[in-house]
Amino acid sequence: MNKVKTDTFSIDIPDIFESVRPILQSVRAQHALNDDMVTLTVGVANNSLLKKKRGADLGERFRTWCLDRRGPSELTEAYSFSVDDRVAHVVTVEAETGYAFYFAMVEADEGYHYELTGDCLVGQEDEYFPVFEQVLRSFRGFGDVAAALAEQQQGLKTLMSGQRKQKPAPEPEPSPAAPFVVPADGKEYLVVGGHAFTYLPETEYTIPAGFDTGSELSIDLKARIDAPDAAPQILNDYEDGQIYLRFSVKGIYHAGIPTGRFTFENDRDPTYLAYLWKGGFQYSLNLYGELVLEDGWVGFSGYFQGSEPTERHVVQFAKRLPLDTFDWTQYCFRTLDELYSAPVDLPRHLQVTKLGMAELPQALFQYTALESLSIACQAEVGSPQALQEIPDDIARLQNLKYLAFTSITGVKQIPAALAELRGLQKLYLTLSQITSIPEAVLALPELEYCVLSHNHLAHLPAHITPSLRSLSVDDNQLATLPEVLAELPALKYLNIKRNPLVSLPAGLANIEDLALELEKKQTLLDYRYPGADGQGTIPFDNDVFLARHDPALLAQLDAVLADEAWEPYREAIRDLALRTIALETTEPDDYSDTGNTRFGGLPDLPANVDYPTFANYQGETKGFQFIAQLNCADLAAHQAYLPRSGTLYFFISGQESIQAHVIHVDGDNSLRSASELSIDEDFIDADDGIYPPFRVAAAPWVSVPSFYSTESFALAGGVLDPLEEEYELTEGLTHNLEKASPVEPTHGVNSYVFMQHDTPQIEAANALKGKAEDFMVLLRVSSDRKPGFCFWDAGEIFFVIHKSDLARGDFSNVYCGLESS
Repeated sequence: MNKVKTDTFSIDIPDIFESVRPILQSVRAQHALNDDMVTLTVGVANNSLLKKKRGADLGERFRTWCLDRRGPSELTEAYSFSVDDRVAHVVTVEAETGYAFYFAMVEADEGYHYELTGDCLVGQEDEYFPVFEQVLRSFRGFGDVAAALAEQQQGLKTLMSGQRKQKPAPEPEPSPAAPFVVPADGKEYLVVGGHAFTYLPETEYTIPAGFDTGSELSIDLKARIDAPDAAPQILNDYEDGQIYLRFSVKGIYHAGIPTGRFTFENDRDPTYLAYLWKGGFQYSLNLYGELVLEDGWVGFSGYFQGSEPTERHVVQFAKRLPLDTFDWTQYCFRTLDELYSAPVDLPRHLQVTKLGMAELPQALFQYTALESLSIACQAEVGSPQALQEIPDDIARLQNLKYLAFTSITGVKQIPAALAELRGLQKLYLTLSQITSIPEAVLALPELEYCVLSHNHLAHLPAHITPSLRSLSVDDNQLATLPEVLAELPALKYLNIKRNPLVSLPAGLANIEDLALELEKKQTLLDYRYPGADGQGTIPFDNDVFLARHDPALLAQLDAVLADEAWEPYREAIRDLALRTIALETTEPDDYSDTGNTRFGGLPDLPANVDYPTFANYQGETKGFQFIAQLNCADLAAHQAYLPRSGTLYFFISGQESIQAHVIHVDGDNSLRSASELSIDEDFIDADDGIYPPFRVAAAPWVSVPSFYSTESFALAGGVLDPLEEEYELTEGLTHNLEKASPVEPTHGVNSYVFMQHDTPQIEAANALKGKAEDFMVLLRVSSDRKPGFCFWDAGEIFFVIHKSDLARGDFSNVYCGLESS
């Protein structure tokens, strides 16, 4: 881990990034990956651009900006959390270019913010987004942001001016050190800036095992200088003189001897065949020079270049490689020429990233020990260099477990011979012209993962192996799918997005992770709500949820809508307005009353009801976090949809992977005071533990949707669309309705929830099935400084129940979500 510091912030950069470069008030890190690059940048910016974006606050405007920041993009996630006692907003998107972006903003001094941007290819998010977040969580801000940014802008202005008036500055001079040669005396050494280092026993040379497609040769040199104080210009202050240089190299197999030369510039090999991680050195130092592998040795000759032209330190080392310890069966061969230098029974893995030929050579198929074969063809359709077919000889590679042919734009059919690979576990065939796939291929007995994306498939076979766990057939021409897919016992993931589907097997709705557009789920599958008890639904009265059926609330609403500006929208808003219970925390609760409405603290449970628990991801039994209890009898006069008596209890499992637990207990004679519960903070599986308890005031209130989100426009059939631009008018409506309530509607029952996308009801329908309009918000809980509620960045949590379950009094299937700007 490298700690990088500017004048205004510091971050920890994981060792996966070969290049880490501070530039004025920003940091840029890069990790080379095959023919692409994973990039991370962190810096400071003013808020001027964000002020031009649509949104109620800075976080909302940042989210709006991110949706088109890298061209047309699809939002995948948005959330917030606290970093360095500041609010960090995270937005992740998939761009049409094929890249996934992790955008983050950390609020700074007034008028400024910090930005972090990470990018990788779509499909690599699970690997790299956690890395980006790890960097974000290490962030520490300090200094005068405004002054530093002004200095940066002046520096850039000066630099650009100098570039116009002067000749470009010369590149660093070539290394003054002599080229590496294998030591004639056989002695090993490592010298940096004239200081000799001693190799440590922890130095390692490995070809890591356990990867489906093989791995690279890793050379991890660890060394120490006896007197670290003698080299302060080279070493950092944290490692006590210990350093490491870790190189990962590929394309170096030559008849069993690692052989190759790699030129490093600014810590990077421009061919992406070698990567560098380093530690223990000053962070401003970047490596230049040549890495050499030959005759059983690894050596380097070059220098570290600092931020100043005169800051240069010669780097030279030589180390003998323990050739007899290398297990080349774990190595991934990268070219056909490299493969041909090995005995035919040795290679287990081959990955060719740019094939550039119309047919596979016969020599390939003599390497029958291969367990993984990956061929990527990047030629355009019709190019003479585009692979035209997958030959039947593929069946000779009987040991294959992993097979990938990607970007095979010239291939029009898949050979039946593929089905002879009986041990195949993973199969990838993408970006081809194939319209069908042989039935026997998808019936392979050990096939678990299959990706057939971006082809022209018009149908799938009727028989598919029961071992299949994951299938992706997105971006094809499928109108329907075989019934067998709904019957596969191991299938957990199915991606069928962006197909012209007209019908689907009913059982697909039961697949654990079905990637399909919501509208197609609703129209092509049985998405009826099964009921909390699995016995279906019962009739319910929708009118009880609407404000227009309460004369007092309707009069209140009409008074607020009396202005003629509301004439075009008045009836639509009447139809949408909800009969809500407004809830406001008032004063600390000392538990002297039992069964009263309360937020925070602990609940007053019956003697025969244990405090609810669950098993966390570590298998430990932990308590749910108590949020609120509602006295139903006290609230009965304000509405007609809740139970008329008893107590409703609301718990959550924590804010990271939030789950709801709701209990209704009728009667209050047997309730035990919360003061009698022996529950401590450590037992609660949440960072906030037990919130301070507060009493609550309640009153009837009219709730209307937010006109910033699309929920109101969709519900009103487009009538309210013009209100999107009427900020003052809509803000006035919200303000006047809040003024009309005798209590502040901080929290609410049967309330609208402000959300950027979807609605709580849509989220619940996606999770539980059913129609969105048949769900209601049982309780909305906002961030509230009195009990200390803070849901991410001052967000809200919401408990959602199907109206049939509510009518039945069954609270065992309540959905809980969290929305934060």
